Amino acid sequence: MNIKKGIGCFATAFMALASWAATVDCEFATIEHPDEWDPASGKGFQVVVTPKEACAGQDLSVHLHWMRVNGYGGFAGWQAPKKGIVAGKKYTFNFKPKGEQDNLHHFAACVFLAPGGDYNKKTVERFVEIKIPPPPPYPEMPAECRFKKSYIKIDEQPAPVRVGEDVVLKVHYYLDPSETWGPKQSILSVTPLGPWIDNPDGVINKRRHHVSYGGGMFTKDQRVEAGEHTAEFRFKLGQAFFVPYKLGKGSVHLLKQALAAQLGLDKCLVLTQESH
Repeated sequence: MNIKKGIGCFATAFMALASWAATVDCEFATIEHPDEWDPASGKGFQVVVTPKEACAGQDLSVHLHWMRVNGYGGFAGWQAPKKGIVAGKKYTFNFKPKGEQDNLHHFAACVFLAPGGDYNKKTVERFVEIKIPPPPPYPEMPAECRFKKSYIKIDEQPAPVRVGEDVVLKVHYYLDPSETWGPKQSILSVTPLGPWIDNPDGVINKRRHHVSYGGGMFTKDQRVEAGEHTAEFRFKLGQAFFVPYKLGKGSVHLLKQALAAQLGLDKCLVLTQESH
């Protein structure tokens, strides 16, 4: 087998997919990438980076992420970091993401410099956007659909969860066949919302909002079938909050019992505002 010929054919095929419709000139490099890429093509694309200066002790990397219309979707791919960076030399990164994610709107390539290619130690970065063609029009909602037959029921977390542990949420649902349509299954979406700041102080909290739990507590979706089923969602708790409430004597007693059971104690002292 002619290895050189095989490599040459591969490079030619990949290069043919990239039309350098977009060039970004940033402080540390020139970045060439396709303005648009069609996941349905079954082919890949390239991101070509030309550093402006030699970067001793730092590697050049590109990480690919997929994005929703309203925010982050997830990690989509990466290539091995390029070492021994030389100013003016072109470095090519090949990508072929699946492009099958629900609510995929575009891809974002993050070009960065970091020792050993460690993103947490990056010294500089730049994101570039790679568009995808809009999906075909979805069929109109059937005229007889009134969304009065389907329902959902949520099981609450049966036991307390510590930071770093998984929160498992089971959603029981019935999706009536008359209330789902089109070429794809309906989506069941769960968004874990943190404590609600209803009366911001204008200093620490400047607006009304939900405080994020962080970690893996972000919106998750599942494609679901018509009929009666149970879907399980698993989240990793990033941080927990103490939310003070005014408790009656009966509630304080129940709180003591719950805390004692969780901590493995015979009894537990709960200090309230009236206690001190």
